Amino acid sequence: AARCIEVELLFGNALWMQPSMRAEAVQRTQWTVDFAERHPDARPTGVHWDLEPQQRETWSDDSAHIAIFGELLDTLDAMRPITARASMPLTLDMGFFLDELEFTRGGRTRPMHEWVIDAVDRVLVMDYRDEAGPMLEMASNELRYAAQVHVPMLLAVETRPIDEGEYVTFHEEGLASLRRVLAEVRAHEQQNASFAGLAIHDRVGLEALSP
Repeated sequence: AARCIEVELLFGNALWMQPSMRAEAVQRTQWTVDFAERHPDARPTGVHWDLEPQQRETWSDDSAHIAIFGELLDTLDAMRPITARASMPLTLDMGFFLDELEFTRGGRTRPMHEWVIDAVDRVLVMDYRDEAGPMLEMASNELRYAAQVHVPMLLAVETRPIDEGEYVTFHEEGLASLRRVLAEVRAHEQQNASFAGLAIHDRVGLEALSP
């Protein structure tokens, strides 16, 4: 804080969405709020969760999507009142593909990305591509809806080697390419009310990039 750097506390474990383990996520959220109250000079600026439903073993089964995603929303519903009472933003990492899937809750059927955006205070889209065009295309629905409901959104890129393919990460392209692409994305989205900036996963991968 003395150096004008904002720090969120980041937690993540896809298993914590399960009803039997949800208490762990809720407990960590409450712990963060309690910590902030005890240490106002070292107060985290938010609670950041990496709860990725696609990391669950059964996600590859299309019939399991609905149950797993419902568990995610139930977990967010349990955590948000805690952060809201403390005026501490709740941020969630979200896969770019959720706009391709639908979920029904309370008689409403909508794309999954809309449910997530409505459930938190800020969203980080794991927009993992190594060119500006694909990044902007994959995040277009998410950015559009986030602007409608006034939820800040960050777009994230990957720098570590990824098994899914070279196009997912800047590991092969290097630092100059990363800077160019991020500048293009920022220039394109700078007038978008929901665009809150860019994120890089992660420092180790970034420092290992070639010039």
